[in-house]
Amino acid sequence: MMRIVAHRGHSARYKENSVAAWRGAVKAGTDLVEIDVRFTADGYPVCCHDPDLARLASDPRFISDLELGDLAELRDVHPGLVPELGDAFAEIPAGTGLLLDVKDELPRTLDLLAVVLKQAARPNCFLGLHSLQAVRRMVGVAPIVALSPRGSDSDAFVAAGADIIRLWEPDVPSSRPPIDAAPVWVTAGGEETGRAVGEIDASCLRRLAERCVAGVLVNDPEAARVALTPLPSGLI
Repeated sequence: MMRIVAHRGHSARYKENSVAAWRGAVKAGTDLVEIDVRFTADGYPVCCHDPDLARLASDPRFISDLELGDLAELRDVHPGLVPELGDAFAEIPAGTGLLLDVKDELPRTLDLLAVVLKQAARPNCFLGLHSLQAVRRMVGVAPIVALSPRGSDSDAFVAAGADIIRLWEPDVPSSRPPIDAAPVWVTAGGEETGRAVGEIDASCLRRLAERCVAGVLVNDPEAARVALTPLPSGLI
């Protein structure tokens, strides 16, 4: 069955990239939890999609300019804001996979992340990377999901060492497996679907499974699980 990846955790019900969203995703039976990873100025990995805190905390400062202590102070006003990656390792059971969408791909931060992952020895952990340079640098650290812009560079990413290709939902061909060289995961929703990124339509989700898509990123892993569960034979 197609793997269900909880996009920023169970973000349909809880604050994205939060402990509550991670717990909700696990409770919903997701196969993997997707987490956005950035680094603070003093070199600590934290979990946040945006480069700054404007949307989450009405604070224009960039995470890369803040130290871990600054974020700790902000959490006094905004509980649960931008948790540490170590919190995810502690909260999400080893039996649930992780997809780390690495937002900072500077050589220094990639090397720091490699050290963190080696120390954590986390099983079933995937790295979501955006550039060919990052893929080449992180080969061997963990399985790599190439988050290529529209899948146009899929062959180049596979040649560089990517294990899985991520496509957007509208880019999945209608009549055949999308890419022969590597498994494909798909982010539901987004451009041309009429749905927000991560939002699902049950019939579209089932069609993705029929097209041999190996995994899907969704905001509501519980609804996705229901949509992909076959009906009992007597009800078909």
